[in-house]
Amino acid sequence: ADFVFIRAGYRSAETGELNEDADFRKNIKKAGKAGIMCGAYFFSQALNEAEAVEEAEYLLKLVKRYDIEMPLVIDYELYNGGRLQQKVEAGEMPASSMYHDVVLAFCLRVEKEGYESAVYANYDMLTNYMDSTLLDDEAVIWAAQYGGACDVKGNYRYWQCAEDAAVGGISGNVDHDIWY
Repeated sequence: ADFVFIRAGYRSAETGELNEDADFRKNIKKAGKAGIMCGAYFFSQALNEAEAVEEAEYLLKLVKRYDIEMPLVIDYELYNGGRLQQKVEAGEMPASSMYHDVVLAFCLRVEKEGYESAVYANYDMLTNYMDSTLLDDEAVIWAAQYGGACDVKGNYRYWQCAEDAAVGGISGNVDHDIWY
């Protein structure tokens, strides 16, 4: 592995509470010892810009003592039955600009601290909720789509192409990503 994005934390899809990933510190220390370039991501359920900034600030506190060479990422996706999906289904987030405002608020906050930022989302989110051809003008995109091709429109820097890769020293499957 040349690089890794480690989940640092997440917002509960049920309660909205911010949490540190139980394995974050162990994972980032081991990756650093192995000489692997590290980035970190935060699984978001932000409903507005203020919550996205809150998530960015939480992530910044988690990563401040580690060597971060890759972007800090907002992982923005619908969690089945979660608070974001409920708001979407209620018709309270109808326009792609609302999703863009949320992820860009996160990105601007981490960039203000000198980090590179990125937005992770799957094909469905980037196509049906956001406009990736507009978003790519303002943010680095990390697109997820499995099955041998990425059909996301616009420019993306990272592509998560599989979720069943194997890496020595890690038990179980890991995601496979390509950096362009």
